[in-house]
Amino acid sequence: MVIIGIPSVIIDFDERFRFNAVAAILFHTGYLLLVVAVVLLFRSDARAWFSRARVAPDT
Repeated sequence: MVIIGIPSVIIDFDERFRFNAVAAILFHTGYLLLVVAVVLLFRSDARAWFSRARVAPDT
């Protein structure tokens, strides 16, 4: 849903910024973090992070 909503965020950018600049900056920063989180889900090393296998610490 985050990826599908990108066009509406881009279209509404100017309107949000005119209404309240600080709120718009905070909204877009938070949305950018959501997009980064979704991108990180599909990295090749994400499967190992989600696995239930325990890895011994490197001591």
